[in-house]
Amino acid sequence: MPRPGSGPRLPNHLQVKPASWFYLPDDVGNLPLLPDEVWDASLDMDSQHFPLLQALLLRLQRNETVRIQIYGGSMTFGEGCCTSCKLRQRDCSWPMQVLARLRQSFPGATILMDHRARGGCDLECSLPEVVMTLSGSDTVYDWLIMDFSQNGMGRLTTFEEIVRVCHFFLPNTLVMVIYSRDMVNKPGNYRDKKMYETYRAVSKHYKLPFLNYEAAMQKFISTGGNETLMWSSKSRHPKFSAHAFYADMLSYFCNRQLEELEKVDAKSDVSTLMPVLRKPRDLQPDQEFIKPLQEKVSLANIDVCVFPLTQHVAREPSSSSPRSSATQQWSLYEDRPNKPGWITTTENGEAISFNMTFSSRPKLMVQYLRSYNNIGDAEMHFDSSYLWIWKGQRNLGVRDTFTLKGAWAEKISVTQNALFTKEKLKPNVNEVNTATISFRLAKGPKFKLISLISC
Repeated sequence: MPRPGSGPRLPNHLQVKPASWFYLPDDVGNLPLLPDEVWDASLDMDSQHFPLLQALLLRLQRNETVRIQIYGGSMTFGEGCCTSCKLRQRDCSWPMQVLARLRQSFPGATILMDHRARGGCDLECSLPEVVMTLSGSDTVYDWLIMDFSQNGMGRLTTFEEIVRVCHFFLPNTLVMVIYSRDMVNKPGNYRDKKMYETYRAVSKHYKLPFLNYEAAMQKFISTGGNETLMWSSKSRHPKFSAHAFYADMLSYFCNRQLEELEKVDAKSDVSTLMPVLRKPRDLQPDQEFIKPLQEKVSLANIDVCVFPLTQHVAREPSSSSPRSSATQQWSLYEDRPNKPGWITTTENGEAISFNMTFSSRPKLMVQYLRSYNNIGDAEMHFDSSYLWIWKGQRNLGVRDTFTLKGAWAEKISVTQNALFTKEKLKPNVNEVNTATISFRLAKGPKFKLISLISC
């Protein structure tokens, strides 16, 4: 329970009040409150002092505007939080419950949330979206929250790359990661262990808050609690209880920081910390930041475009993005809620084309769906002055045509990143900084493109 104090506190799941803009299942009222020792275990950090969060909470006390951005997979989106209201899953997700608690505690403030979680997207899948959002936006975010434990962290360097990207554009913004093990795995799984070690080490290096839901569950079990109360299924999509307890965990963390604010002179120490948005033209600000924890981490060599030139993103298509191919064998639509893409079901049919612009060091990021069911392969062709290499697939050679394989054996559907870099100029061709990239379904029942980004 929140400790006594003179200022506001975020409510727990029994205290939060319903509202028209979010959905709270009736059964939430039957969930017990977990003891403080459980949530103390989730504060898996060497220091409990976070000035950026305290400054954010102080702005809420002053009735100012605070903006929060959420990244994560299908659990974060809200899958499972209400089995009888599938079209309202996002409305009862733990991020929306946190938003409801913040608005209840600070009714005079304006609190906005950009809920960008989507199914089948791990941390690496979201890296280019983070870059695109921050580089192309005029919005100054106060708090960025990452929750990818059920989908995966990507490469060992991905989380640190995201931290540096966020600092590059938003140097005074709070970045936080939440960890829980993949609930399909048993405790101690190697993948989860590496994810935990990486998240924990990077968070410690950059002095970021790191909330460990898995540690809270293990503490609860050690006191005689039943794990199924905190994660009410053996899948990656828990029922409503996990969403409520996730929100309880964040409420508890915020309340601890509110306690810090009530100490003598604490407010004056953080009152000048304000989020800012910068739009650098080179990488100098990153070079002046804390030295990377991992030697391989460098925004100069990151596998995304830090300074995008052309963006075709199904979720937010530009005016130049095609809505369909010539005879509509490809069309931009959602085949599942909140999962748009350029989709075709016509094998060996027409191609869809995207016009791209490149810098003097051309790179192209393509995102597409990989799945175990109802998916095929697409032929991708570069109509450009260069020959290309698929990074990580150099064995395919230097060429201008590649095959993107959508089908695989794993029983999950995810967004796949593919990065292409210029290898050399084609013989007897003048160098041109524009290109047309085309795709056609070469084999199988369906193919789905999600984004193309160039630099």
